Amino acid sequence: MTIQILLAAIAAPVSPAVPVDMSTAAAINAACYDYIDAQLEGNVARLDRILHPDLAMRSIQTRIPHRPQELEIETRDMLLDATRRGVLRKPRSEWDRSCRILDVTGNSASVRMDEGGFVVYFHIGNFDGRWMVVDGFWARSD
Repeated sequence: MTIQILLAAIAAPVSPAVPVDMSTAAAINAACYDYIDAQLEGNVARLDRILHPDLAMRSIQTRIPHRPQELEIETRDMLLDATRRGVLRKPRSEWDRSCRILDVTGNSASVRMDEGGFVVYFHIGNFDGRWMVVDGFWARSD
């Protein structure tokens, strides 16, 4: 009986997300696009505006072959420095990015951003009317 309940819970449809008003959706999307566009442009000031001071970007990395994978954590300062160095910089004609809001609850939003060979799942928070990237978990998609 427990297995049947568990299977029923897994098969149950996910409840639809609460509709988000157009201005909120636009502000959340703007934060997502500011994040990626700033890096593609190498625009540190633009990126700095939307990163929360306690930002943490995470990814699973294998640093040494045949060793366990590690959780790599990048801080806000590390991300700003990488943008300053132009790590992701490329001509606008080569940009291939999109942002999709997955969920919004109160002052919190979950967003998926795709760019070229990367996918990032963000948490974006509304701090006194300003949407900022709080954290993200990214992976290569190619």
